[in-house]
Amino acid sequence: MTEEELEKRYQSLPPELKEALSDKKLSEKVDLIGKEFKISEEAIEELAAISGEVFLGILPLSNLARELKEKLNISENESQALAEKLNSEIFYKYKDQLSSLQKFPSSSQIKEEGPIKTSEDKKVIEEREELLRKKRENDPYREPIDDEEETESPFTIKEEGRIKKIL
Repeated sequence: MTEEELEKRYQSLPPELKEALSDKKLSEKVDLIGKEFKISEEAIEELAAISGEVFLGILPLSNLARELKEKLNISENESQALAEKLNSEIFYKYKDQLSSLQKFPSSSQIKEEGPIKTSEDKKVIEEREELLRKKRENDPYREPIDDEEETESPFTIKEEGRIKKIL
């Protein structure tokens, strides 16, 4: 990402996330967590950069463990444990704001003229609805619904202690 794109991304953040990015206590926590996991100073700097990417919405929390494994060159178990620690001590407080960032288009989708056009949004929605419709059609456990025939449901009447079904 270019610096201009990062600046646009930063400007579009909710105030809570902007504050988190500049919060000294949070950066100290990230540093302590890195030391707790016996990560080198260079790797701790990379850990801080990865945390910043999460706050900017560049890196989804769902990809955090994988990113930690790749960038810090640590084992799968270590990356999972580190991701859990970061989630519980750093990102949990901002969970709602971070999840709302995932709904925004990625930087590759943002064009010079602004956000995605409405017709493109409609197209995406229509494609998703079509996919869901196809899934429903192919579901062997789903009973078919007859839209063409309007059938009346039978109802019952109690008369003199007897139950009668009326169609």
